[in-house]
Amino acid sequence: MKSKAIVNEVMGQEPRIQDGPIRDDSPSILIQRADRLGDVIFSLPIIDALARTYPRARLLVLTSAVGASVLEGHPQIDEVITVNWEEEKIQGFQELVARIQSYQPDIYISLWNHWKMAMIGFLSRIPIRIGDASNPSLAPLYTHTVTQDWENLTRHQQEFNAQLLQPISPTIQIKRTCLPVAVPDSELVEKMIKKFIAPSQKRVLIFVSTGGTNVPMNTKVLKRFIAKIVPEYGVVLCGQNCPDFDELSLNGVANLIDKTNMKTLIAAIKNCDYYVGPDTGPTHIAAGFEKPIVFFSPLKHLMPSRWGPNSPYFKVIRQEYACLKACVKACDSDYCYPFLDEHLLLDTFYALVQQHQCGDSYTEKQIKTQHLLHSIRVLYVTSSAMKMTKARQVLSSFQKEGFIAVTFLIQHGYLRSLPKLLKLINRHNISVLQGDIPWWVRVIVAIYRGLICQYIKPIYIPIHFHPYIQLKDYLSLYTQQWCKGRIEVPSVA
Repeated sequence: MKSKAIVNEVMGQEPRIQDGPIRDDSPSILIQRADRLGDVIFSLPIIDALARTYPRARLLVLTSAVGASVLEGHPQIDEVITVNWEEEKIQGFQELVARIQSYQPDIYISLWNHWKMAMIGFLSRIPIRIGDASNPSLAPLYTHTVTQDWENLTRHQQEFNAQLLQPISPTIQIKRTCLPVAVPDSELVEKMIKKFIAPSQKRVLIFVSTGGTNVPMNTKVLKRFIAKIVPEYGVVLCGQNCPDFDELSLNGVANLIDKTNMKTLIAAIKNCDYYVGPDTGPTHIAAGFEKPIVFFSPLKHLMPSRWGPNSPYFKVIRQEYACLKACVKACDSDYCYPFLDEHLLLDTFYALVQQHQCGDSYTEKQIKTQHLLHSIRVLYVTSSAMKMTKARQVLSSFQKEGFIAVTFLIQHGYLRSLPKLLKLINRHNISVLQGDIPWWVRVIVAIYRGLICQYIKPIYIPIHFHPYIQLKDYLSLYTQQWCKGRIEVPSVA
């Protein structure tokens, strides 16, 4: 009965603000991102934007234990509230709700649309609760919902986060945010590193593990890579549970695996010159410090366009691989990534060094373009040999810029070619279908990718590759289609 009374009371409350800018210039705002480290890092621009827009506001953050280890002491945050997860359960749920109520927040922004997080905001009786409307069962728990198109591969996670600020401030400015400059454990880390690396050497920090949602680089490849760069660079190894590196004894290598906590890890990242690692939380910390990054992003369903680094200097290692299983999310073995060897890693690293030394930093637009180039996979289909020849000529020049496209010439009719077409789509993780594709084939592809593979369905572009249309125009075209805008075919000069 008590819980029912709380629900009735919350549902009957009048919001203190309506849609649009906050009238009160000193609200109490609770931002929730209570899951993995990388997701917490991606929430920093939201915290920064709110702090700049409402300098008198009190900013509270509800986060996980690993998130709290990063956010504690953040100059823009007034209070960090920790959610203690044990597997899928929250320890002390009622006490957590009571603690949140004691702060009397005016606004709750739920960046992670988990049902327990939505319920916490609801039961805490926060007047304004903002969340994602894509889950109909959770939408009633919010007073303001934002429809987010998770099918849009061109949108970064930070953009989805920023979208949730629209109900309170549609014109709020989001900036690429660096982590706070002050790192308290820098001196401690320096003592650990200087035992192995000369002060004059440039440092490369290699993160050898992941938080679980991605895969690390192959240990043997990393060892061979380290052996080649150590004479020129000092190497700092960080990560957890990697005993294969225990026997690595090279001058100029500081092995800090299993020897750092979050604070000392952040200090080690801040003090390095270059960073090499997979798509995981510490990599995004390095991006927050704008470190030059070699970003290993192998998994098909975790694309740089959604989770890529926002550093002005980075190079992405991402190539196609065979998948023996129907679901593109299932592969997690080194067997799937034979393309990663020490030569590719070495070439990518020195390309990054050259980019950094030349000061050739990416702008915001260029970062977006690089993310798209390493995420979009186009399958061009036609039954015309002449059109195919022209398309391959165009694509040969695009591929020099990093664009990846696969061609398929229909020779025996669409029905007979369908099994091979579906296999090709799955093999290359196709996100764009382009060319001459009948509607019924597109329906089958959508069912196969959406229901069977449980993956985002490819968009369809009904035009051919033309030699006078530039790559940037095609990328813009794909973005328009994903954003469900009106397709404007680029004019031919």
